[in-house]
Amino acid sequence: MLAKFFVQQINQKLGKRVVTIPEEVLEAMERYGWPGNVRELKNVIERAVILTRGNKLQLPDDLGRNKQVEPADEPLPPSKVTNSAETLEDIQRQHIIRVLTQTFWRVEGAQGAAAILGMNPGTLRSRMKRFGIHRPTVNE
Repeated sequence: MLAKFFVQQINQKLGKRVVTIPEEVLEAMERYGWPGNVRELKNVIERAVILTRGNKLQLPDDLGRNKQVEPADEPLPPSKVTNSAETLEDIQRQHIIRVLTQTFWRVEGAQGAAAILGMNPGTLRSRMKRFGIHRPTVNE
């Protein structure tokens, strides 16, 4: 129930439409040790909603779907730790730019960035404005 609540909350915050949590995703979350408790659950679900394409929640690869995931006894080596200076907004901005580049900066339509990101085109334009994302000109 908590996972569903977080998905709904994050959908509203990010303008996404993730409506289904597949059974295997729920089972993977139940198997995970959750050393960070509820805060970690919310963070994992937020990341999953951001990365999910379509309306079925997809877990990040590092949580795993088909195997028992145990919390690490030792800290991860530096090569496995994400850059702690990178904010969620930085990650969102980079992801939006990557998708816009793949779609040749097409925002709307079935093959547009908004559809791929699972959000309304108006929401995408709003995010682009907030993050200062502009289509590069020929001279750039």
